[in-house]
Amino acid sequence: MPAGAQEPPESPVPGDDAYVERATRLLQQAVEAGDSLATARAQLALTEHMYSRGLWAEAAAHADLGRNAARLAGDETLLPELEHFMARALLRMERSAEATRLYLSLLDRAEQTGDQALAARASLSLSSLQGRAGDLESAQRFAESALQLTGVVDLPDLRARVLINLARIALLQDRPEQGRAHLAQAQALAAEELTDQTRSSLLMAELNIAANDGATERALAIARRTVALAEDLDSVFFQAFALSQLAPLLCRSGQSEEAIVHFERSAALFEQSDAPVEQSETLMALAQCLHDIQRHEQAYANVLASRSLLQEAHSRQRSDSMQASLAAFQSERQLRELARLGDEEQLLRARVSEQQLRISLMVIGLLLLGALAGVLWMRNRSIAQQRAAQQQLEQTRIDLLARTSHEIRNPAQGLIGLLERQSSNDPRRAEDPDHRSALAAARMIQHLANDYLDLSLLEQGKLRICSDARCRLSELIEHVRQLAESFLGEVMPALNVTVAPGLADWIHADADRLMQVLLNLVINAARYGGDDEIDLILDQSDDGKCLIIRVEDRGPGLGNADTQLFDPYVRGEASGENVRGSGLGLSISARIIDAMGGRMRACNRDRGGARFEIRLPLRVAEPTPEEALPDRAGDAPAAGCPRVLLVDDDRFARMGIRAVLDSFGCETYEAADWSAMQPLVEEHDPPLVLLDRHLTNEDGLEIARRLRERDRRNGRSRRRIVMISGSQRPSDLDQDDLLDDWLIKPVTRARFALVLKTPPID
Repeated sequence: MPAGAQEPPESPVPGDDAYVERATRLLQQAVEAGDSLATARAQLALTEHMYSRGLWAEAAAHADLGRNAARLAGDETLLPELEHFMARALLRMERSAEATRLYLSLLDRAEQTGDQALAARASLSLSSLQGRAGDLESAQRFAESALQLTGVVDLPDLRARVLINLARIALLQDRPEQGRAHLAQAQALAAEELTDQTRSSLLMAELNIAANDGATERALAIARRTVALAEDLDSVFFQAFALSQLAPLLCRSGQSEEAIVHFERSAALFEQSDAPVEQSETLMALAQCLHDIQRHEQAYANVLASRSLLQEAHSRQRSDSMQASLAAFQSERQLRELARLGDEEQLLRARVSEQQLRISLMVIGLLLLGALAGVLWMRNRSIAQQRAAQQQLEQTRIDLLARTSHEIRNPAQGLIGLLERQSSNDPRRAEDPDHRSALAAARMIQHLANDYLDLSLLEQGKLRICSDARCRLSELIEHVRQLAESFLGEVMPALNVTVAPGLADWIHADADRLMQVLLNLVINAARYGGDDEIDLILDQSDDGKCLIIRVEDRGPGLGNADTQLFDPYVRGEASGENVRGSGLGLSISARIIDAMGGRMRACNRDRGGARFEIRLPLRVAEPTPEEALPDRAGDAPAAGCPRVLLVDDDRFARMGIRAVLDSFGCETYEAADWSAMQPLVEEHDPPLVLLDRHLTNEDGLEIARRLRERDRRNGRSRRRIVMISGSQRPSDLDQDDLLDDWLIKPVTRARFALVLKTPPID
């Protein structure tokens, strides 16, 4: 907002400073006495005064503080008056969306309470809003409703304002006779019962009628009377508006120099009132006047200034609307998901209300020095408090997701480990439908925990992407196939893999994250695509700079959900027992691909079914000499499972991991902390240690450092230490010399098999 918009006029009304000082003194006394009702009345008086002076921002600020005081006092009579003035001030500041919401709220309250005067004022204001938006039919309906209401209540001034509004609407609809009739009804009302503002509006309407009739001399006389009245009222905005009406008449009558002076003064006053739209229209009219007298260069400069102001006003309106929508969405989500924090929220609101009352005391002193500084200080303070509260609530939600994911993983580890061990030891058990259903349910729990963990990491900006790691596409696709078959079991359709000729097998990419995304797409295709085959296609762009991966099914397609597929908690339509999941998979996958520098899109295939396409930057990698050897590793470890020391203080997690180790024939020893594992290390010297990251009273990383230091002192060769955690490996921790691998719970046979593929240590 321009600084000049809140500066007082150069020639203030006599006694104006005394009035403000008296009103602020009454406000201070009311606040000190803790009298909320008196505080609201004092704020209403200051609001009316600031509005009459054209200081819209100050009027809105005082009205807002008065609303809070009226609510505390439980007064239902002052509240509508304060909200009405606040809406009028917001409308003057081009904040139409906020003003509309207030007016609709006032109209609803008036209908509920039977307050016809309030309903008439709200209907009149909504008529003005619709007229400004160009909807003249709606504007006329609201105005006629207001006129009908003023026939019931004895409010001549309000009736005159409604008639003036109807006259303006009639002129815009090319119905001048109807406009003159409405204006004549307004003029017939007693002048002493009309406020200065209404009388000024009546003059402006007469001026519009005269201009519409082509009566230039009569219009000039009315315009000069209007300017004189505006100067007597000392309303900055009204002076600007009156001058903007007088100047074109002078220009058309040949008095160009005087017209230019009035145009420039009007534009300056509109700028002082922070009315960019009216200022833009005035500058455009000035440009036309300059053009008519052959001063084209000055005319062009004013046209540019007018367009710039209009663009600024439109940008401000869009920004206000977007911020209001975002605030509403965030507020709704916080109330729904964090209901348990209701008591804390109520306490916070009470503190904010108390703080606003204290702020009002500070504003009193600042008003004597300058209203602008006080309003800006209060606004910034309020915004900072709201932002801090929103961030605190959002962080609480994210932490809850992370904790929930962590707590789910330990029992899931026990279930998956025991079930997989039974499957590996007894082939008949692996074919048992009940056993397979139990294993699928356990893996579903694992999948949900992964979704919640990834969502919390994404929203904190902590999801780790290893863009420089090397990835072998053929291995990646095979792992996706194996994991999908393990997850879906007998309902897994056939997966057809097509790799374009010439596509490099080794690339630079985060293999784990890319496998997570592809696995999610394949599982989704199996769930929603029916029993038909799934196509997994790997290709590259014509210029060789982009890796293209497509997952296609032959199901019913995306339907009406394609525009919301990548929103959190959105799920497609499926049937039967396959309707599972958190609704987070596609949202997380799309954000992972974005973090990898690519993009994901979805569409329907021409031949039926859905297609998901991933495009990633293609950076070819060279395999190491060991990796380049054929058949370098099979599905099982080359020399069997070594002796393993498992350190975890959670019984369920330890039981599940032990089951996975037993299925590989590992010789396993268990411990719950450092003191329990030391004698086992001394006696059995296990070459592989699986160590939980978060023990009850100890840090797994610290235990790993102790073990490394102990081995160095004893001259022992490097043993493998694998960290097990319910969360992702921290991106800010360098563990290359400390840890050999990092497993996320629950540990499955497929994941542990990859660990055992590393050549044995002893």
